[in-house]
Amino acid sequence: MEWLALVLLIPAIVVPVVLLFGFAGCDLVLGLHELEPPPLEPGFTASLTNNSGQANQTIVQRIEPPRLFKSGSGIQITVRSADNNDLVIQRLFISRVAPGGDPYDSAGDLKEVITAPVIVPQNTAMTLPEFTYALDRTQPLLVIFDIGMPGGTRFETNVKPAEAVAFVGPAGEAALMDRQSPPAYQSFPRIFIVEKIDIRGHG
Repeated sequence: MEWLALVLLIPAIVVPVVLLFGFAGCDLVLGLHELEPPPLEPGFTASLTNNSGQANQTIVQRIEPPRLFKSGSGIQITVRSADNNDLVIQRLFISRVAPGGDPYDSAGDLKEVITAPVIVPQNTAMTLPEFTYALDRTQPLLVIFDIGMPGGTRFETNVKPAEAVAFVGPAGEAALMDRQSPPAYQSFPRIFIVEKIDIRGHG
């Protein structure tokens, strides 16, 4: 009878142990850990240390590949206002550069990031909601703003043309792919408003 009790006892011990280790390791066996999205990681940063006013203007911030260090499809932009005034962003778009035309014209992937005005209080960095966009770090990137009133912007100055150029022109052109040609837009060796771009994805 003792051997019979032992035979009945072994499954009662082994089965819970197998189930315990089985459930604990199922994500490894089935690859469930791969379903978790990759984390947001820095893809661009700028040191915005100067104030200016660009109320009722369109700012097309062109960022060149040397300043972009990650590709991905989940994008989160952090913007910064001036120290001495609020910043109203009427509309915000993102795109690649059009293969022809002016250096601030948008390609066909032009995407709207915000659909309603955003007020960034003075001396504030604001992280906007994450959105989906296929950012390729090997291609120049345009971040386009329609600036309202007030237009207290913050910028990094003395930026090398190979790294970034800002184009400032008439109001209300952020949604356009083909924007007005010079002299409607003036170029500046600056990075306006965009303090950081975090990217979720690989590359």
